[in-house]
Amino acid sequence: MHVLALCVALFLNGPLIRDVRFEGVRAFNATLLSRIANLRKGTPYRPALVRGATHRVEEFYRKKGFFRARVLAQAEPVGRDIRIVFRVSEGPRARIDSVEITGADPALKRQILRKLSPPSPYDEDLLGTVLQDLIRWGGEHGHPFLEARYRVDTLAPLSLLVSFEVDTGPPVRIRLIRVEGNRSVRLLIVTRELVVKPGDPYRTSKVIESLRRIYATGLFSSVRYDLEPVSDSLVDLIFWVRELPPRFVEFGAGYQTPNYFQLRLSAGHINLFNNAQRLEGELRLFASLTALRRQRFDLRYSEPYLLGFPLEGRAHLFYFADRDQEVREYGLNLQLTKVFSPSFRLLGAVGWKQVFGSPDSATQVINAGVIQGIQDTRDNVFAPSRGTFFSARLDQAGGILGGSSDFTRWVLDFSQYHSWGKGVWAFRIRIGAIWPYGRSRSVPLQERFLLGGEGSLRGYDRNSLGPPDPRPNIGGSGTHLLNFNLELRYRIRRPWEAALFLDGGDLQNRFEDFRPENLALSGGLGIRYLTPVGPVRLDWGIKLKDRRSGDRGRIYLAIGHMF
Repeated sequence: MHVLALCVALFLNGPLIRDVRFEGVRAFNATLLSRIANLRKGTPYRPALVRGATHRVEEFYRKKGFFRARVLAQAEPVGRDIRIVFRVSEGPRARIDSVEITGADPALKRQILRKLSPPSPYDEDLLGTVLQDLIRWGGEHGHPFLEARYRVDTLAPLSLLVSFEVDTGPPVRIRLIRVEGNRSVRLLIVTRELVVKPGDPYRTSKVIESLRRIYATGLFSSVRYDLEPVSDSLVDLIFWVRELPPRFVEFGAGYQTPNYFQLRLSAGHINLFNNAQRLEGELRLFASLTALRRQRFDLRYSEPYLLGFPLEGRAHLFYFADRDQEVREYGLNLQLTKVFSPSFRLLGAVGWKQVFGSPDSATQVINAGVIQGIQDTRDNVFAPSRGTFFSARLDQAGGILGGSSDFTRWVLDFSQYHSWGKGVWAFRIRIGAIWPYGRSRSVPLQERFLLGGEGSLRGYDRNSLGPPDPRPNIGGSGTHLLNFNLELRYRIRRPWEAALFLDGGDLQNRFEDFRPENLALSGGLGIRYLTPVGPVRLDWGIKLKDRRSGDRGRIYLAIGHMF
C-alpha cells in the first residue's frame, strides 16, 4: 500500500506526509495519539485527512474528561514533503466526585464502586466497561435481561456526578431447551454436551460452555443461541447449529531445500453411523527429486462417548517406512481421553508396534504404555495470539508389557504466546530423556531423539545433530533432548504476516554433556498467508554457528505454524 501511495503521489506531483508530531501533550503517550490520528508516513498529504485526524484526537480527549481540550493541526513544508504538527492544549481534566446507584443490591453496588472509586478521573470508556460488567453480572446471576444506564451531571466546574439506574428484573429459569438446524446429526449428540438443563436458573457461563462443547464435537460449522421469553421468570433456550458435510477430503503439500517435497492426503467421515464416531485415513509422503524418502499411513477411529461414558476412545493403526533411518514399522495404539475442563485433559494409551530392518536387529517388538497430561489455554489452535500449551508425557516400554526392549521416556513440551501491538511473541521449549532398564542395555536406535530441520531447527539438515548414529543417512541421535524456538509474528496487512525466528537446541546421551558451546543456533525470517485453518508458511533459516562457506540456508514451505 505504501508503494501504491507513493506512485499515486508522484503521478499527481503532490507532497507526502514526512512526519507526524504532537506538542503540548502531557496526559497521554504521543504514540497513542498518533495511532488515533491514523496519518501514515509516506502517504499523500490531504487537508481533509488532517481535519479528520484533528477531530478524532479532540474527541478522544473529551471522552477522557478533557472537555476544554483544543487541537490545532499545522502543515509544515519539509522539502517537497509535509510535516504535520498537532499542537494540543489539554486543559484541566474533569473528575467523578460522586456516584449514585439505584435498583442494584448491595453486592452489585460495591462492584460498581470498586471500578470507579470516586474521586476518580472521568473516563467514558471506563463507564462503558462498568455497563458491560453489569450486563455480565446479570447473566451470571439469573437476570439475562438486566437493563442499566448512566447519566452524568455537573456538580461544579470539573466536578461530576454519575448516576446509574439498574433494572435487574425478576430471576429467570429455563423452561425448555430446543436444538434447531440439525438434519443428519442426532439430537442426542447435541444434548449430551449441554451443561445446562431445563429448570436450571439461567447462567451465561453454562450456556457458553455448552456452546463450546457442541462446537468441539467437530460436526458443526457454527453454533449460536437465542432466548425466547415465555413469562417474566421463564425463558426457552434455543441452540442453532449448522452442520458440516460428514465426508471430507483434504490435501496439503510442502517443500524444503535441498529439493525435498512433502505431500499429505486425508479422507474420512466425521459422523460415522450417525453417532459422532470418526474414521479418518491419512497418507504422508516425503520425497527427493530421485526417490521416495519417507512414507506414513494412518487409520484412526474415535468414539467420543465410549460405552456411554464421558471418555473418548481411539484406535490408531499405522504403517511407517523411512529410507534414511532404514526402518519399517507398523502397529496399533489404543487410547482413552478424559476431559476435565475446557483447557485440561488427561490421556492414557497402550501401544504395540513391530519394527523391521532396524540396525539393532532384524525385527523388534515394542510394547508401551503412555500417560499424558495436556493444558491448553491458547485462544486459537491454528494461529494463537495469547495463551499457553503444556504437555507432560511419560512412556513405559517393556516390563510387564513384554516386547523386545525395556525403556522409559519422558517429554515436556511448553509453548507460550503473547500479543504485542500487531505482533505476537511465540516461544516453545522441549525437553526429553530416554533410558533403558531391565533386560535392555541400550535404547533402540529408532526410539532415540532426532534433531535438525523443519519442526525443530530450521537452517540445519534434517536429523543432522547429536552424537554420531550408525545409520548411514542419519547424522546423529541422542537420548537427551533440548530444543527451543522463538518467533515474532507481525501482521503486515491482512492476510499477510511476517516472522523473525531464532531456533536452538542440543542432543546428547547424558544431561551433563549439555554445554553452551555445543548449543546449535539458527535464525531466519518468513512470510505467512493467513487462512481460516492456519497460515501458508514460507521460511528461510540459516545456521548462526559453525556455518560452512557457501551455506545459504534452507527454505521451507508448509501449511500451519511450526508451533
